[in-house]
Amino acid sequence: MENSNLKREKSPGVLDKKANRQYTTCSLCKRSVLDYKSHQKVHMIRKSHKCEVCNKVFLNERYVLMHRKLHLGEKVKCEICFIIITPASYKRHMKIHTGVKDYKCDMCGRSFFKFSFLKRHIINKHLGEKPYECGTCGKAFTGPYHLQRHIDCKHAVEKLFKCEHCNKMFASQSLLRRHISASHEKQYQCDICGMQFSTRQQLLSHGQKDHGLADESGFRCEVCSKVFADSYTLKIHSKIHTGEKPFTCHVCGKSFSRLFNLQSHEKVHTGEKTYKCEICGKAFNRKYNLNKHTKIHTGEKIYACPVCLKKFCTSEYLEKHLKVHDHKSENL
Repeated sequence: MENSNLKREKSPGVLDKKANRQYTTCSLCKRSVLDYKSHQKVHMIRKSHKCEVCNKVFLNERYVLMHRKLHLGEKVKCEICFIIITPASYKRHMKIHTGVKDYKCDMCGRSFFKFSFLKRHIINKHLGEKPYECGTCGKAFTGPYHLQRHIDCKHAVEKLFKCEHCNKMFASQSLLRRHISASHEKQYQCDICGMQFSTRQQLLSHGQKDHGLADESGFRCEVCSKVFADSYTLKIHSKIHTGEKPFTCHVCGKSFSRLFNLQSHEKVHTGEKTYKCEICGKAFNRKYNLNKHTKIHTGEKIYACPVCLKKFCTSEYLEKHLKVHDHKSENL
């Protein structure tokens, strides 16, 4: 019977020296065999050797047994190079034989089988190398992502997002959020109780609601335009701009422009911590610090990184995290 999957080929070096018989090359597995009819049965019965877990088929039962070890978590032998490896490494190892390279270098386009190979390549070939140069200012970067981020931040022609605190413009919402987190987080402090707020409007609302302060028709500071309920509070506030610090600590001699700041400072010397956490018992000298601490227990994370969207309990943790991105941008 003629087999469509097998063909006889005459070729020097594939002759049986004893019987002077001709080898046949199988078009399916590319093996050279003497008895091509017997070899044909290997492919005919192949479907009977199947893994009952994933339905993959094999040439014989021995290969099936080896394959099952992958599902059992036992060490297995590669059917191509016969190296013994763990199931977790098996798929990654097979990429060497299939030619699949998932890890690509953004700087030169070269691909690698493993992330460790890519990392080694970057260290050996590109560490310190900055081939991507800004056409506007000439500053160089290690990769295209960092160059584009620089262009968006420094040279974007159309900047649509405006900071309500300082009127600075940004090319994207994420850059604006990062700017606010880094530069304006809790910049507005109440002159009466010391609470801090992110925006001036939040501070004004707090003053009207909690302290009964006047609206825009009250006593306005000529320097920063803040509004106060009476002339005395405005006078105390004005000392911030004049540099006058009439409130002095009797322990260390440090001076302050506001009585509240002096009272908060004196707790450093007395060790007084009136604000206690109801969950863990840790005490603080300021209510603001207690509120910030409480978020650790509640899991509340309202400070989001504009680069990777990771969230944090406090603005301090976010600022520390942002330095990681800045470091990566300049020192890949």
